[in-house]
Amino acid sequence: MKNLSFDDFFKIATGNEPFPYQRRLALSESLPMLLDVPTGMGKTAAAVMGWLWRRYCGGEIAGKTSNAVRAETPRRLVYCLPMRVLVEQTRDEAKKWVQNLLQAGLLSNSEAPKVHLLMGGEVDSDWDIYPERNAILVGTQDQLLSRALNRGYAMSRYRWPVHFALLNNDCLWIMDEVQIFGAGLPTTTQLQAFRNSLGTYAPAHSIWMSATLHPDWLKSIDFKDKIDKTAAFVLDGADKGCKGIAARMEADKPILKAGTELTKDTVKKYAETLAKEVLQAHQSGALTLLVINRVDRAKEIFRELRKATAKSSTAPELLLLHSRFRPAERKGKMRNLFSPIPANGRIVLATQVVEAGVDISAKVLFTELAPWASLVQRFGRCNRKGEHLRGEARIYWIDIDSSMKEADFKPYEIEELGNARKTLVTLSNAGPKHLQKVEATQKISHVLRRRDLADLFDTTPDLAGNDVDVSRYIRDSENIDVHIFWRSWDGEAPPQDMAEPSADELCPVPVYAFKEFLKGKDKQAWRWNGLDGAWELVRGETIYSGQEYLLHQKMGGYDPDLGWDKDGTAQVPVLTGVVQSAPDKTDADYNSIKNWQILKEHNKLVGSKMNNIVKALGNCILPTAELEKAAIWHDSGKAHVKFQEFLCGDDEAKMKEAIWAKSPFRNRKHKRPYFRHELASGLAALQNGQSDLVAYLAAAHHGKVRLSIRSLPGEKIPDDSKTRFARGIWEGDELPPTKLADGVMMDRTVLDLEPMEMGTGKNGPSWLARTLKLRDDYGPFRLAYLEALLKAADERGSREQEAGHE
Repeated sequence: MKNLSFDDFFKIATGNEPFPYQRRLALSESLPMLLDVPTGMGKTAAAVMGWLWRRYCGGEIAGKTSNAVRAETPRRLVYCLPMRVLVEQTRDEAKKWVQNLLQAGLLSNSEAPKVHLLMGGEVDSDWDIYPERNAILVGTQDQLLSRALNRGYAMSRYRWPVHFALLNNDCLWIMDEVQIFGAGLPTTTQLQAFRNSLGTYAPAHSIWMSATLHPDWLKSIDFKDKIDKTAAFVLDGADKGCKGIAARMEADKPILKAGTELTKDTVKKYAETLAKEVLQAHQSGALTLLVINRVDRAKEIFRELRKATAKSSTAPELLLLHSRFRPAERKGKMRNLFSPIPANGRIVLATQVVEAGVDISAKVLFTELAPWASLVQRFGRCNRKGEHLRGEARIYWIDIDSSMKEADFKPYEIEELGNARKTLVTLSNAGPKHLQKVEATQKISHVLRRRDLADLFDTTPDLAGNDVDVSRYIRDSENIDVHIFWRSWDGEAPPQDMAEPSADELCPVPVYAFKEFLKGKDKQAWRWNGLDGAWELVRGETIYSGQEYLLHQKMGGYDPDLGWDKDGTAQVPVLTGVVQSAPDKTDADYNSIKNWQILKEHNKLVGSKMNNIVKALGNCILPTAELEKAAIWHDSGKAHVKFQEFLCGDDEAKMKEAIWAKSPFRNRKHKRPYFRHELASGLAALQNGQSDLVAYLAAAHHGKVRLSIRSLPGEKIPDDSKTRFARGIWEGDELPPTKLADGVMMDRTVLDLEPMEMGTGKNGPSWLARTLKLRDDYGPFRLAYLEALLKAADERGSREQEAGHE
């Protein structure tokens, strides 16, 4: 690649010549914070290809050597989108570009970045055990921001710290279409402010992109001093003179007010009247797009369109698209959306899901009145590349009368719709060049503060299994979701071994709508309680955002054609052929149930993996010696007799043979409920003279024992009521002398649970005081990153042993 220009690199990957601004972005001395470019101008390609070039380039940039540019360019590109329907499209584009570079020999299989989709119920999670590899991570603001806040939606709570670490260290965040991020926008700026002030391992940078971007939107309380109007990266004269951009900028988009309005007088016939107007405006062989603000209204109009075209031999193809479908059905709809237009044309009825990033171009566009930023995005789906001649394309806006009920305006405010109406009545053309002088506003809601972030570092649930709700930092209240999946089983309660849902099964549903659904007769929902290792029946008041809930298929609530339907009573089809995994429990040790392996040999493998990881992470200074010690001590607690009994069962000869780390036995339960060997490891490390950091990393490497030590309801209680106990560890439990590694011997250790008490004891500060000091000394992002490295080394060592490559 040494003699390859960026233009050649871009063309090989995408098949197109880069626009001038795309080239300037890739070759800029430093990455900008704001990319303010009109819709349809290739912002996704600019961001992804710019990152690829800077990570893999062979030439100098602004006088910096390629090694220097690579070192300051983060390993992980985190592409954050506001809508679910965009993530697969963005993932597929990025995969295609990387594959083209591979086929051209510009990347090797070993160095090429893997492209991952971060969704609830994901099975492909290998990216998080290879922190040293380049990766492109694509997801919605729900999935990415919840993980960046250490409360990952629809994933195992015990992996939260790993994703928190990897999404805040060594990463370049791209926020695309930020004008519709809502409450999530100030969270992105605050997180970047905290990365700057609290510190990260390796660079962490953010770029915000939008066609209606204003620098003032990003001026949250801790980030406001970082933004000024000169920070925006915009089109210049060279761009506007470029043929491809000029055609888009000059695209003709006459805009008219639709004949149909939503008023108190028309509301009952609104769906029927609008369906007739849309069919009359539709042209054969072309795409007509209708964008409606609410899912329930969109479904009603879709039913009217189906009814009106049911008996016609020349009826256009109809497609309903919104955010309340399971991914399995949504993927099929997206394939239809991008397939060739049939002879009779296609009418797509959609909600806000098509506002941003969906590369379609309608000849006729109908849109309900919406905030100006949303309207600009919708206009961008009509005559997108200027392919239609002057006067051929049309946009119709549908007024919503200000006297309607507040619910009819949702998810928007009456005031912002009124402001948009004032602009629309003065507008005769919605082409990009006509919209440049119209500025949109952005409403700021809840703001994440430093204290909030510090509190979120602790992932310990309360005694009822509940957690801090981060939804207010991610979405506006109207858009806060839970994830529902449907299964079939005999009896009232689900079986305890029922698998967790796969990503394709999860249907996003607004919290308020699901609570309303559960008020129906005989409606029951279930949630997995990881503390108790059981499915528990839930009530409406216990529903909160980001969680997964199980319904029996006979409860209804979903139609494959219409999506979530709270009034639907038909039995819901259960998806088959999806990959599922066992539900996680606080006392589960799935990774320990493999083949027989002596503890010393396991530690040796983990230490080797840790050395490989640290060596590959050459662009950050790590506490290498402490990480190596943590790899040696992380499983020292497995020497505990109760863990050895768990591994060996009744095989006394095997118990005497060695101190084991792994065994092939499955479906065993600990004799002491909630037993956690890593708590014993942390205590043993502390009592054997290791640092607080080594002790913490040893205890935290499964994500189940971190800042606090406490007993749980349902634990087995020692006979002596004065004996301290927590997570199956009892005060006075002994660990026998154990060889942990070559040259490292753990002496007989009597476990002391004094650190679980508050204050300073005879052996020093409490566990909580020690861990809080570590959090504050290292910073939450760095400390979690060290956890993630040990977790990665441990899992990779276990996998290698399982595969027999010792």
